[in-house]
Amino acid sequence: MSLLVAEGITKRFGGVTALSDFGLEAREGETLGLIGPNGSGKTTFFNLVSGLLRPDSGSIRFKGEDLVRLTPPEIARRGVARTFQISRPMAGLSVLENVLPGLYFGSDPQPAGRARKRAMALLELVGLEEKAHWVAHDLTMWETRQLELARALAVGSELLLLDEIFAGLSPSDVERTIELLRRIRSQVTTVLLVEHVMAATMALCDRLVVVANGRFVTEGPPEEVVRHPEVLRVYLGSKEVPGAEG
Repeated sequence: MSLLVAEGITKRFGGVTALSDFGLEAREGETLGLIGPNGSGKTTFFNLVSGLLRPDSGSIRFKGEDLVRLTPPEIARRGVARTFQISRPMAGLSVLENVLPGLYFGSDPQPAGRARKRAMALLELVGLEEKAHWVAHDLTMWETRQLELARALAVGSELLLLDEIFAGLSPSDVERTIELLRRIRSQVTTVLLVEHVMAATMALCDRLVVVANGRFVTEGPPEEVVRHPEVLRVYLGSKEVPGAEG
């Protein structure tokens, strides 16, 4: 069953076309990877799905409802949550206080007492329960990513958009993040992952969709897609896919 269906999406910024007649389908229960070279329109697509931008044409339907004219809070309350390439926690607040707003105003609003218990459960899930009362700006980069995931899960649990969650992490932290995402997978219906770390993409995704120059290229199982001649040409520019063998 399709949870998210985007069709005919075009988005222009002045004379630059970021996406042109682009579409994809995210199925219930899967982890779908959206890959492509820098500037190919991946984050633009996330911004369209989450309501930060509106397409010039096309439709984006979540559980059959068109999201195009909804605001970001309205979309979040329907169960769509996302992370960002650069994590920006509310630095002056505690780790726990960073998670609570999503539980107050997200897809399943909860009263204060229950929200606090749920926030602690989410911090335990991502491995931050012992730092719940730390000030957020004291966290390491890896811990900030853990917090970013907890905050997203607090907002909604049906569709999780992960925008380069591995960017800037050390190899050991990449491995820890892969295991963390496997652990939280039971909390989320569907995951849509934008990522350049191919080892992580191959380890986590059931299917891949490739976009280049704002246009759909191909889709399919990861092991097939990364060896597609057009993918090697437009995305990697080589005959091998780094990390694909693992």
